[in-house]
Amino acid sequence: MPDLSHLAVQIERNFAEHACHAHRRLPSMTAAETGDLVIADSGLPDDTFNIVAWARFDARSAGARIDSTIEWLGTTGRPFTWWVGEGSTPVDLSDRLARAGLPGGDSETAMYLPLTDVVQGARTFGLDIRVVRTASELAAFARVQAPASGTFLTFYEQAADVLLCKGSEATYLLGYHDGVPVSTAEVFRSGDVGGIFGVCTLPAYRRRGFGTAMMTAATYVCRSLGVRAAVLQASKMGESVYAAMGFRPVGTFVEHPFRPGRVTP
Repeated sequence: MPDLSHLAVQIERNFAEHACHAHRRLPSMTAAETGDLVIADSGLPDDTFNIVAWARFDARSAGARIDSTIEWLGTTGRPFTWWVGEGSTPVDLSDRLARAGLPGGDSETAMYLPLTDVVQGARTFGLDIRVVRTASELAAFARVQAPASGTFLTFYEQAADVLLCKGSEATYLLGYHDGVPVSTAEVFRSGDVGGIFGVCTLPAYRRRGFGTAMMTAATYVCRSLGVRAAVLQASKMGESVYAAMGFRPVGTFVEHPFRPGRVTP
């Protein structure tokens, strides 16, 4: 049995690293890492790529740090999401953020799958799953993720060289049905865990088992990387699906959306 408190912190760290790994290397983006907070700012008007995470505030100075962070976010004119994980401090950080004008929104369950439980040979449901190697394939990945969002395509176009370079921590998977890209998944390695992100299938191709096939492929990638566990953040709708695959709960993430001009302490 793993140390679950340590694992929960590893999941939170994986999330924070995933949020800013491209931002560190691109002149159009920034990753502010102060030791007690990570702020990833893509420069795009989309909080998928603008993240605040890994808060490690001292209880005495937390109020001032929250206020100064919210003030800085306001200067950007862009939406962000502040994620509070199991290791975020102080322990009442979500309550403090709510009092400062950032009420909690959706929560997600942190889950893990020991890779000793992963067995090769699961069904692919007719899906041809390939590792993304080129910028055009990454653009196809973006279009599956968010067909109506120009910011997704812009982000992956801007970051393609970084995300696909040798030694990148990220592995992107694209599932094809009859030659058409229809499903996605991403694995991001940090420490002893492989974080699974972006499991998505185009609406017209859902309920065919493609999501399960992509998840299974992602766990194979995690095992090939030599990490101890595959981890993810599950929505309430997805939690039962992942539980059926063997994933186990280990904590909670709480989302605190920031919208410019809407902070009302």
